[in-house]
Amino acid sequence: MRLGFLGGTGEMGRALAVQLASDYDEVLLGSREKQKAEKVVGELIDKGRGRDKEDLKEKLKPATNEEVARSSDIVFATLPAKHAVSEIRELVGQFRGDQILISTAAPTPKLGKDFLPSIGGEPPGSIARRIKEELLPRSVKVAAAFQTVPADTLLEEGRIDADVAVSCDDEETYGKVAKIVEKIDGLRPLYLGTLEVSGVLEGLTSVLLNVGEHNHIKSPTIKFNGTTEGKEEE
Repeated sequence: MRLGFLGGTGEMGRALAVQLASDYDEVLLGSREKQKAEKVVGELIDKGRGRDKEDLKEKLKPATNEEVARSSDIVFATLPAKHAVSEIRELVGQFRGDQILISTAAPTPKLGKDFLPSIGGEPPGSIARRIKEELLPRSVKVAAAFQTVPADTLLEEGRIDADVAVSCDDEETYGKVAKIVEKIDGLRPLYLGTLEVSGVLEGLTSVLLNVGEHNHIKSPTIKFNGTTEGKEEE
């Protein structure tokens, strides 16, 4: 299976690509300019250690965003939130169908010292939902995930103990996305609901940024505690 990252040269694309390279046949790091992708891939390989470095050499490849959209089975949209919809609109003709697109985008407008939870800007609606409803063929399934994972920490430290809420419209898509999340040490997938509530998930990024900013907490994330219904205690 081939994974690909649209806008993969940013922190989230880099972090997820490095974490997942060992588990897939090929990982494409995409950019508008392939030379930029080549530079970033080289930097990531140079920083790799041990077996991971060999996996990166073998599996992590630079690509254009067009190549990512065309040839990846799982497409991560790790694009800046303000450009995500417009960038994918330019790539619509490249998607072959029967793919999953995972949007990590989260708009974080700021008013004074506070980040504002924003649901997709104008027009209203979450970024993930707009991508599904306005742009992509129906055979491309869309999910929102990783909005609450601090990419810089994941990239530098390699592990975060956190939950990853996933929003998508069907159980099969959730199952496939959950398997990807579980491959990253320390992360636990949880189903949030359909794309109708993906705006809530995208807004959590601003909540975490405010918590970190006002309480001097570095890279805050989310971990849900509770007892699973119907599960007997040991």
